[in-house]
Amino acid sequence: MATSEDIDAPELVLDGNVNAMNDLKAAARCLHENILATPRLRLAALEDVSDVIASHAEAVPSPLIKIVLQLLFSTASVYKDKGSQQEVVGLLSTLLERFPDATLEYASSMLPQVTEKHTRGYRADYGQVALMTWLCDIVAQCKSVLLSDEADAFQALAHCQGQLLLASQATASRQGARVLRVFTRSCQEHPELLEAYLKTAVVNKDDAWMALASQACELLASSDRLTAVEPFKAALVERIEQEVVTSKVALAAHTLRASEGVIAQAVDTNAFETCLLPAAQRAMKRSPEVAVTHFRTLLSATTVELSKYASEILDTLIASALSSKPEQAAMAVASTQALMAQVSSATTASECFAVIINRVSGKTGGKIGSWEGRQNMFRLVQALTACPLPSSGKSKLASQACSDLLPVCSKEAHDETQLLGLTSVKMLLQASKTVPESLAKWLKSTLDGKASASIAMRVAALELAAVVYQGDSSAE
Repeated sequence: MATSEDIDAPELVLDGNVNAMNDLKAAARCLHENILATPRLRLAALEDVSDVIASHAEAVPSPLIKIVLQLLFSTASVYKDKGSQQEVVGLLSTLLERFPDATLEYASSMLPQVTEKHTRGYRADYGQVALMTWLCDIVAQCKSVLLSDEADAFQALAHCQGQLLLASQATASRQGARVLRVFTRSCQEHPELLEAYLKTAVVNKDDAWMALASQACELLASSDRLTAVEPFKAALVERIEQEVVTSKVALAAHTLRASEGVIAQAVDTNAFETCLLPAAQRAMKRSPEVAVTHFRTLLSATTVELSKYASEILDTLIASALSSKPEQAAMAVASTQALMAQVSSATTASECFAVIINRVSGKTGGKIGSWEGRQNMFRLVQALTACPLPSSGKSKLASQACSDLLPVCSKEAHDETQLLGLTSVKMLLQASKTVPESLAKWLKSTLDGKASASIAMRVAALELAAVVYQGDSSAE
């Protein structure tokens, strides 16, 4: 937080009415001395400045406006009490109303530096809430000027808003949520700003602009104005390809989250099929340890139905799931779950199940030597529970689990991996809420002592039976 020593005292050299100038100097000095004091003293100082400006509107020189704005912007974190918040907003509104040119000029030159300071390191900071409030008020009140083709100030202020939105993605905090609410409320009250934000964001490239474009796309979609995104789709898809899908460096989680709105609203089936999927596949071959995380973002954010592409994508993800690098393998499993959440075809889900089982059993691709790799194959099976299938499709998967997966589990030599395989069977059975007849035969052969099953395997089989047959007295 800034201290009083951090703020240069206002030194005014003014011309004009002597009494007016003395009042202005006194008010500015009082504000400087009390802005970091108690809320009561700060509020009184802010009210004095507002009163002086109202009383001597014609005599207020530009240097005083600059000094007042410097004091306010450099102490954004201190306005936590409601009275000070309202008074500052009112003071800014008065300045914008009576001295729009000077106020806008100074604000657009000062706020980028202040915003950079408050978003550095992406830490939670109450000043971010105050800055977003002020930025939204300035943009809304001066929108007719800012939206003109000549207004560079709009670009400066919009980038500040993008930085704050990006910071809100990085900090899972109440301040971050409030920043997003302030921006959303302002856009709902002034919907014409959304297209202007999008138009500016598509021609400028950094993470802040991506965050702004993403939020604008989401808000346009929520207000049934998605057609407004159409003119910008090609440019947005190109940015997603270049800055996310094919990025050669691992992107931070908040950067990826900032792109999700664009992916959801601007990427249609044609763009996914002809542009982003081929690009993602190439990236997965070039540097899978980096690309798999970006691939997951694409799969989880897109609204495209992925049944048509599931087998092709799954082949790529299986290769990463078998990687010796734990982070890459874990992200491949997460990517598979994101993929399956967009697969609504029972036939496709069944085909994906067969591909995984054939790979873990060694029928295709040869035997998997590491137990970590086989465990990840079973985790891919668990991802199938994310498929939004009808009950008949889920029943089909349950039958496949009992007929194809249980034999694989029985032959597994590694106890922990074997138990994970049984857990996969249990998850599919619970999702389908049906019990295939083949399960009872397998349980009987495992529990009657004739099969060479380990004690851990038999205990797991009993637990599986208890879950699946719960409430079925005949089966018990």
